[in-house]
Amino acid sequence: MAQRARPKEPRRMVMAMVFPMMVAGLFGCGSSPTTPASTPTPAPTPASKIAVFSDPTSSFSTSDVHDALDHILRFDSATSALIWAADGRSFPGFSVSGLFIRDDKFFQVRFGTKDGERRAYFTEAVAMTICEVEIVGGQIVITPTSLIVPGAAGQPAAPDAGGLSALPVRAPTGGYVLSFNARLNGILQPVSSLTVSSQELILVAHVEDSLGVAAQSGSVTFEYCSFKGLPPNDITRADEAPRSV
Repeated sequence: MAQRARPKEPRRMVMAMVFPMMVAGLFGCGSSPTTPASTPTPAPTPASKIAVFSDPTSSFSTSDVHDALDHILRFDSATSALIWAADGRSFPGFSVSGLFIRDDKFFQVRFGTKDGERRAYFTEAVAMTICEVEIVGGQIVITPTSLIVPGAAGQPAAPDAGGLSALPVRAPTGGYVLSFNARLNGILQPVSSLTVSSQELILVAHVEDSLGVAAQSGSVTFEYCSFKGLPPNDITRADEAPRSV
């Protein structure tokens, strides 16, 4: 008589046994409780202290300083920063000492009157003219102008919003580096001396304003000693005199 094969028992219990063992492994005995790492306390930042400027000729005081375009600037004396009042952005490097701005005291706050309102203006200390301040590419850019402070001592008050007076344009303060070069073996190289009538001397001038911004246009005039009777600007008959003969 033929026997029927028994149906195989399901194997689901094997999986059921594995799972509790894995869970038991996660919560096994013998592990010590962990102590959460302490978070370092950040160093405190200096508290903001907006400078207030006082007019020495009156009782007027203000923290709002105007530029040539009527932008409002403020200065944080605690962090030596210029504050762009329109959106609160701050730019370091503008320390305050009385009415002078920056460590070298290149800028100065001066007081004037416009539309009957007493105001403070951001000016160059020596030129005494109002500066134009803008933000370009996230950087502060300060440009000299020929505008004088309206209504300052000895100056007429500005009659309207566009009535700022103007002085003749002055060259901005700055500096230059002059280098002496010659083309030796086809390569432009700096030189400290040259044999008379040997190589052509090439002068190079690098000009920057007081903020270190290189000049983008203009001209440079070089002066030199020359022999009498020789035509200038003739490379075949050089008139430049040597240091000694």
